[in-house]
Amino acid sequence: CGPGVCTGISGLTPGTWYYLDPTTLSGQVTATQPSIVGQAVQICGQAVSDHELLCGAFNNWRIL
Repeated sequence: CGPGVCTGISGLTPGTWYYLDPTTLSGQVTATQPSIVGQAVQICGQAVSDHELLCGAFNNWRIL
């Protein structure tokens, strides 16, 4: 999902920030910020509804 609104996701909580899920290989998102050493923390976007994720060019990732 690039900059804009991604509508291919369900089960989101509006207002919640979502991160790239380090436990999946298919690029899923999670509301839980990664916290294990060696995992990357990458913000994907903020939910604007239960099926819409507002994405942007977030270049503030880091490796724990």
